[in-house]
Amino acid sequence: MLISAYKILIISSMLIFLIVPNFSFSQEVDGLELPEGVEVPQSWTDAFWNGVKGAWEQCLRIWRRMWEFFKNIWNKYIVSFFRNLWEKIKAPFVRKVKETEEIIEEEIEKKGLWERFKDLFRTSD
Repeated sequence: MLISAYKILIISSMLIFLIVPNFSFSQEVDGLELPEGVEVPQSWTDAFWNGVKGAWEQCLRIWRRMWEFFKNIWNKYIVSFFRNLWEKIKAPFVRKVKETEEIIEEEIEKKGLWERFKDLFRTSD
Protein backbone atom coordinates (compact mmCIF):
# COMPACT_ATOMS: atom_id res chain seq x y z
CA MET A 1 0.00 0.00 0.00
CA LEU A 2 2.82 2.38 0.85
CA ILE A 3 4.68 1.58 -2.37
CA SER A 4 1.63 2.22 -4.53
CA ALA A 5 1.14 5.61 -2.81
CA TYR A 6 4.71 6.57 -3.72
CA LYS A 7 4.11 5.45 -7.32
CA ILE A 8 0.97 7.56 -7.53
CA LEU A 9 2.81 10.55 -6.02
CA ILE A 10 5.74 10.24 -8.44
CA ILE A 11 3.56 9.76 -11.51
CA SER A 12 1.26 12.65 -10.60
CA SER A 13 4.21 14.98 -9.90
CA MET A 14 5.81 14.03 -13.25
CA LEU A 15 2.55 14.84 -15.04
CA ILE A 16 2.26 18.17 -13.23
CA PHE A 17 5.87 19.10 -14.03
CA LEU A 18 5.34 18.21 -17.69
CA ILE A 19 1.91 19.80 -18.21
CA VAL A 20 1.94 22.99 -16.12
CA PRO A 21 4.90 24.73 -17.88
CA ASN A 22 3.20 24.25 -21.25
CA PHE A 23 0.33 26.50 -20.17
CA SER A 24 2.59 29.50 -20.68
CA PHE A 25 2.75 28.79 -24.43
CA SER A 26 -0.99 29.32 -24.79
CA GLN A 27 -0.89 32.85 -23.39
CA GLU A 28 -0.59 35.92 -25.56
CA VAL A 29 1.61 38.84 -24.60
CA ASP A 30 0.58 42.27 -25.84
CA GLY A 31 3.20 44.92 -26.52
CA LEU A 32 6.02 42.50 -27.23
CA GLU A 33 8.32 43.98 -29.89
CA LEU A 34 11.64 43.09 -31.42
CA PRO A 35 14.65 45.02 -30.16
CA GLU A 36 16.10 47.73 -32.37
CA GLY A 37 18.55 46.53 -34.99
CA VAL A 38 16.97 43.09 -35.31
CA GLU A 39 15.57 42.47 -38.76
CA VAL A 40 12.94 39.88 -39.54
CA PRO A 41 14.10 37.93 -42.60
CA GLN A 42 11.72 37.57 -45.52
CA SER A 43 12.51 33.90 -46.00
CA TRP A 44 14.68 31.19 -44.55
CA THR A 45 17.26 31.71 -47.31
CA ASP A 46 17.73 35.33 -46.23
CA ALA A 47 18.18 34.20 -42.65
CA PHE A 48 20.68 31.55 -43.76
CA TRP A 49 22.75 33.95 -45.88
CA ASN A 50 22.69 36.62 -43.18
CA GLY A 51 24.03 34.04 -40.76
CA VAL A 52 26.74 32.96 -43.20
CA LYS A 53 27.68 36.60 -43.79
CA GLY A 54 27.95 37.28 -40.06
CA ALA A 55 30.06 34.17 -39.48
CA TRP A 56 32.34 35.06 -42.42
CA GLU A 57 32.90 38.58 -41.10
CA GLN A 58 33.83 37.19 -37.69
CA CYS A 59 36.24 34.72 -39.31
CA LEU A 60 37.87 37.50 -41.31
CA ARG A 61 38.27 39.59 -38.17
CA ILE A 62 39.93 36.67 -36.36
CA TRP A 63 42.18 35.86 -39.34
CA ARG A 64 43.30 39.48 -39.61
CA ARG A 65 44.25 39.51 -35.92
CA MET A 66 46.12 36.21 -36.35
CA TRP A 67 47.95 37.62 -39.40
CA GLU A 68 49.01 40.75 -37.49
CA PHE A 69 50.15 38.64 -34.54
CA PHE A 70 52.30 36.30 -36.64
CA LYS A 71 53.60 39.17 -38.78
CA ASN A 72 54.81 40.95 -35.64
CA ILE A 73 56.48 37.79 -34.36
CA TRP A 74 58.10 37.23 -37.78
CA ASN A 75 59.44 40.78 -37.95
CA LYS A 76 60.68 40.88 -34.36
CA TYR A 77 62.35 37.51 -33.98
CA ILE A 78 62.61 35.38 -37.11
CA VAL A 79 63.79 38.04 -39.57
CA SER A 80 66.56 39.21 -37.26
CA PHE A 81 67.68 35.61 -36.67
CA PHE A 82 67.94 34.89 -40.40
CA ARG A 83 69.57 38.26 -41.09
CA ASN A 84 72.32 37.45 -38.58
CA LEU A 85 72.68 33.95 -40.00
CA TRP A 86 72.93 35.36 -43.55
CA GLU A 87 75.62 37.84 -42.49
CA LYS A 88 77.67 35.01 -40.93
CA ILE A 89 77.35 32.90 -44.08
CA LYS A 90 78.00 35.80 -46.44
CA ALA A 91 81.11 37.21 -44.71
CA PRO A 92 83.65 34.62 -46.03
CA PHE A 93 82.36 35.00 -49.57
CA VAL A 94 82.62 38.78 -49.41
CA ARG A 95 86.23 38.50 -48.20
CA LYS A 96 87.04 36.09 -51.04
CA VAL A 97 85.47 38.40 -53.64
CA LYS A 98 87.47 41.38 -52.33
CA GLU A 99 90.70 39.37 -52.50
CA THR A 100 89.87 38.27 -56.05
CA GLU A 101 89.10 41.86 -57.07
CA GLU A 102 92.50 42.97 -55.81
CA ILE A 103 94.23 40.19 -57.77
CA ILE A 104 92.32 41.06 -60.94
CA GLU A 105 93.16 44.75 -60.57
CA GLU A 106 96.86 43.89 -60.17
CA GLU A 107 96.75 41.68 -63.29
CA ILE A 108 95.06 44.42 -65.29
CA GLU A 109 97.71 46.94 -64.20
CA LYS A 110 100.54 44.58 -65.19
CA LYS A 111 99.15 43.77 -68.58
CA GLY A 112 96.70 46.09 -70.29
CA LEU A 113 93.09 45.18 -70.66
CA TRP A 114 93.35 45.32 -74.46
CA GLU A 115 96.26 42.87 -74.43
CA ARG A 116 94.34 40.45 -72.25
CA PHE A 117 91.35 40.70 -74.58
CA LYS A 118 93.53 39.94 -77.61
CA ASP A 119 95.05 36.96 -75.77
CA LEU A 120 91.62 35.41 -75.55
CA PHE A 121 91.40 35.11 -79.34
CA ARG A 122 94.94 34.12 -80.12
CA THR A 123 95.47 30.52 -81.02
CA SER A 124 98.53 28.71 -79.90
CA ASP A 125 100.48 27.34 -82.89
